[in-house]
Amino acid sequence: MFVGRTEGRLVPARGPAAFGWDPVFEPAGYAETYAEMDKGVKNGISHRYRALDKLRAFLKEEYQAAGDGGGGGGGGGGAGGADE
Repeated sequence: MFVGRTEGRLVPARGPAAFGWDPVFEPAGYAETYAEMDKGVKNGISHRYRALDKLRAFLKEEYQAAGDGGGGGGGGGGAGGADE
């Protein structure tokens, strides 16, 4: 399992209510809620991005190991693990 976490706090709703809890989550180190943020910034710090980045690194390592004759492959490690 690949887990991504984004530290932050719950605040009174701010910004568009277009996606789930985005209006009430303010990531640590930011003065905006997810709903107020530029989508590129939000997507670059989100727990989903962090989990998928771990999956990407794992797959790259497995692919390189398989190409080097190191076997690689194998199962395990499902994608996901978002902490919402």
